[in-house]
Amino acid sequence: MTRTIYFIRHGEPDTSVHDDQIRPLTPHGQQQAQQLMSVFHDLEITAVYASPFQRAVDTVTPLAKDHGLSVHQSDQLKERQMPGWVANFDQYVDRQWQDLDFAETGGESIHTVQARYLAFLQQLPPTGTFIIGSHGTAMSSIVQYSQPGQGKRYFQSLQGHYAKWFKLLELDGRPVQLFLEE
Repeated sequence: MTRTIYFIRHGEPDTSVHDDQIRPLTPHGQQQAQQLMSVFHDLEITAVYASPFQRAVDTVTPLAKDHGLSVHQSDQLKERQMPGWVANFDQYVDRQWQDLDFAETGGESIHTVQARYLAFLQQLPPTGTFIIGSHGTAMSSIVQYSQPGQGKRYFQSLQGHYAKWFKLLELDGRPVQLFLEE
């Protein structure tokens, strides 16, 4: 049984809003969401899911509406939980990619995010085409799962780039091919 999953990173966020859960898209991010509609217009989509964070929902909503679908939100798809304010974010992230089990108190490791996402994928029907509105770290954890050693590189490639996507092809619930957007 074949299942195809498209992971889409949220559009450009308005970083002047510091509440991670309600941070909206910028006007450019909204435009990116509209552009995704044309990328996926001819695709037969089974369902659309998203992180409950506003920027992820807003990114895939136009695409879902274009297909006559609603966006199903799941806490399993939320962004990695940070331990609070991290003064040296780049150093913290480097350490997390060097040790996938590392997280400071109150935060989540890359492996924890990956396990949460994989548990969500286990709940999807075994066949179909699914869209998931997501976040950079979470998507990179899936790249790491399907192509060990490549998650950090993918994460780095996303820096400053929004509304990026990749396609994961699964056979009997196991990844068999990963197609990164060029």
